[in-house]
Amino acid sequence: IDTQLVWMKDAKEIAKLEKHIESSYGEGIEAALQYNKHAMDLLNIENFEHSLKLLKQAENVLANVPDSQSRIKVYAITCNNYGCFYKKARKPNVALKYLKLAAKHEKYAQQDPLNIASTHLNITAILSVLKKHEEALVEAVEALKLLESINVKEEFWSNLYGDWMRTDYANNFFTTLAIAHYNVGAEQEYLSMLNEAVETYVTGANKVAEFFGATHALVKQLTNCAVAAEERRESNDRSLLHRREARKRAGSSIPRNF
Repeated sequence: IDTQLVWMKDAKEIAKLEKHIESSYGEGIEAALQYNKHAMDLLNIENFEHSLKLLKQAENVLANVPDSQSRIKVYAITCNNYGCFYKKARKPNVALKYLKLAAKHEKYAQQDPLNIASTHLNITAILSVLKKHEEALVEAVEALKLLESINVKEEFWSNLYGDWMRTDYANNFFTTLAIAHYNVGAEQEYLSMLNEAVETYVTGANKVAEFFGATHALVKQLTNCAVAAEERRESNDRSLLHRREARKRAGSSIPRNF
């Protein structure tokens, strides 16, 4: 536990925090953002009771804020954080409900495709845990499409230096791109789509290596996944061939009656 957050275990200190937010930020968008921020801090130290309380405070504040793009954006953040809360609280179905709400409002608010893609990947993870692999694959593919809608060269390439701009946003984008390819490949494997999985892993490794380099951990992970999926495919092919040969041998030994 971060020693700076230990005080957040104290109910009296949480009450002071709430009063501070109310007096400093009133009951507007900024107050809702503050409630969300501290709710996630509390969730990180597994103070579930007060984390949920602050998320509800954020939701209550937003209920009284006039409708606007800003309100929709912060409501999407709140839904996403509810999703994180219930995922950590091991209530995947409730988490799924909130994450789908978050994705819906993020699209309506025309948020950054990177943020929306991240939400779809969170949905993928929960659906996979619930063994709903076909639905999980749909969500992962949607995340990948959103990421591919971003013009990488235009956003992150510097013509002046002939290299990638090493910004936090660029780093986040390529990290999420790696995760998206991993999730698509993993769900394809669950569905026995091994040819597609190998291609997904290899494509992801190549794209991410352009930014991070071939020795980066994410590139190695995708490459290892591709190798493992390829070995599994070859093993399945050998097993299928053996079964066919066994059937042929069995068939040839069956007496024929004319």
